[in-house]
Amino acid sequence: MLRKWISAGLILVLVCTAVTAYGATPSKTTNDLLSIKKTVLADGSEDDGLVGVAETPSTAALKSFTEISAFVAEKQPVAAYFPAEVQQEIAALIPTGTDAAQLTMSEYVDLTLAEYQAAMGDVTCTFSFATQFSANQTVIAMLGYVDAQGNVVWLAVPATLVDGMLQITFPADWLLKAGNDIVLAILSI
Repeated sequence: MLRKWISAGLILVLVCTAVTAYGATPSKTTNDLLSIKKTVLADGSEDDGLVGVAETPSTAALKSFTEISAFVAEKQPVAAYFPAEVQQEIAALIPTGTDAAQLTMSEYVDLTLAEYQAAMGDVTCTFSFATQFSANQTVIAMLGYVDAQGNVVWLAVPATLVDGMLQITFPADWLLKAGNDIVLAILSI
């Protein structure tokens, strides 16, 4: 009988130890999978606090992600989700003879923009994503901001692969309209 109680006690200790160890390992979060390595202004100076990853996605970012997910779930190509003029921007960024329907969305993140001023000019950020991109891939950054009517206004810009990370330039005129909330989606072939 005493052996049964000792065995039960040891099992209880092992279970408690396993539960504690499980809780000691944090889960993966967006910040574990995405980081902004560098932010460079048009004059070459760095301002690493200008662009950041939102701790909680905005309502507009969540709504847009839900819409894109539903669109793709209906077996539609992700590039076809965007308005016609943005689809033309996308087509201009992919190699000639490549079908935009081949693009897939591998990253989607809500970014914050601190106090941007026109004098800062274009802003280039270097991002490290969980997705590993290769030199032979075409990568397009989809930049979005919410307009006065609550719609996400999209712009397609090239993303350049540098040392396994993506460099994305945010145009100054676009940043002036963006406000503090930016949606970034990465499309690639």
